[in-house]
Amino acid sequence: MARQRKINLQELKVLSNKGMSGVEIAETLGVSKGAVSKNLKSLTKAISQDIVLRQAQRINDKQLSAMSRLEKMAGDIDHELEAINKELEESPKGGKTELRELKIKFNAEGRKQINSHLDLAKALYDITEVRKFQETVIEVIGEVNVEARDEILRRLKERRALGSVFRRSESGI
Repeated sequence: MARQRKINLQELKVLSNKGMSGVEIAETLGVSKGAVSKNLKSLTKAISQDIVLRQAQRINDKQLSAMSRLEKMAGDIDHELEAINKELEESPKGGKTELRELKIKFNAEGRKQINSHLDLAKALYDITEVRKFQETVIEVIGEVNVEARDEILRRLKERRALGSVFRRSESGI
């Protein structure tokens, strides 16, 4: 059976956002400073995870879209190569030169698709590593100074919102 929290996390967030120190929050809520610190840490982690998950979903959606397009193109290339190979088997010797050149071009395009797929996978890996790094930095900053962490998160949200507005205005939405 789960233990009941003594501290309401919503109330804790409100008090923290007001700029109250851990000691002041502890006195206001009638709990220990350690309990406040522990709950602020779990709250910070939850907020960080929420931010990361929202971004990850957007990135993942774009990744899947790009991957599916690459897979479709790869399928088209394979289909064309099969047709070229069949034609090569059935055609007389004189007409094979053009087909061989076409086959070489389709094979080159297939290699380009594979490289694009690898580049996309590397980019996703890099994004994942950056996300882990950000989460760690925000968590450590929160352990040292909750107010600084909250200000960083606020500015990141603000920047993200502004970026969204600018992207919409550039696209004419």
